[in-house]
Amino acid sequence: EFMRNQNYATYVYFAAIGAHNAREFENAISFFQEYINLGEKANQEACYVNWAKDLDRLERYDEEINVLDEGLMNYPTNIEMLKTSISLYTKMHNIEKAQEMLDRALVVSPNDPSLLFFKATMDDENGNFADALPIYQKFYASDSTDMDIKKRLAICYYNLACVQINERNKAKEGNLIKDLTQ
Repeated sequence: EFMRNQNYATYVYFAAIGAHNAREFENAISFFQEYINLGEKANQEACYVNWAKDLDRLERYDEEINVLDEGLMNYPTNIEMLKTSISLYTKMHNIEKAQEMLDRALVVSPNDPSLLFFKATMDDENGNFADALPIYQKFYASDSTDMDIKKRLAICYYNLACVQINERNKAKEGNLIKDLTQ
């Protein structure tokens, strides 16, 4: 317990960061909560970020969602909270919410490589191969030795070709059926 004086918020913040760095997540969470409850603004944004990370490490995802929601209400362009939200919602298999957070993050930081890679991966996994392909191509152009990118690019090309072939075959079948019924 710290003495409540004009430096109290500073003590609480440093205690929170110290506990966080020492991986004493329960203690850190208590201090982050205390700091936020004090209404002190100086380090509030960092508190939300680290509080959410500590909850994630403890696998307390519902609480983490609440902290991130509150943090993003106060700091809607904080890219670290947005990325943490994307990761959390993906981990929880809430793809719609992950996509919503990704869209918000791309507005804030449209050229962020990790966000672009995540977008390509989500597009790829959702069958939007034509959207994923140019992003994978950019990554390949910047590093043609990256085996993961090579693999993703090849699979994306393959899947896109399969979709196009299936569409052509369906069109041919439709024309054949139409010819047979006339």
